[in-house]
Amino acid sequence: MPAAHLKLRLKALMIDYVTIVIYSLVLLLVSLSLYIVILDGMPELTESQSHWTSFLTTVLPIWTYYVFKEAKPPHQTLGKKRAGLTVTYTRNRIRGSILRNIGKFLPWQLAHYAMIKGLFQDDFLLPSVLITYVLSLALPILYILMVPMSGKTHQHQIL
Repeated sequence: MPAAHLKLRLKALMIDYVTIVIYSLVLLLVSLSLYIVILDGMPELTESQSHWTSFLTTVLPIWTYYVFKEAKPPHQTLGKKRAGLTVTYTRNRIRGSILRNIGKFLPWQLAHYAMIKGLFQDDFLLPSVLITYVLSLALPILYILMVPMSGKTHQHQIL
């Protein structure tokens, strides 16, 4: 991959990452404020409630943002726009965006699952926790390794 192209992709990644961190911090501050003002403290959640809360407040909204921003013109998240990059699709752009972003955010959800399960079971060495956690690390590594194997464009191809 040419150095300039790699720099642009890293720039887009960093801007998108900072955007996600800012969203997460705002979510944390709003949640803590609501817990303190309305509920007079942190609620005790079950394991199932914790899984749903993490999915519905972090993974789903961010995944949805990415799907919509990359599926509709100009096919750019904030980071891609600032870096001058755009996502191109050879086939159905909506299906492509959905699949592309499941690939990006599935590891994040798997990591949430592993951490919550390990905390509630008080055992991070359970097979279900270990396997899920290893998958949450292995999938992004595979995703990154696909870039140099994707031909001259160094772009991921969605079926």
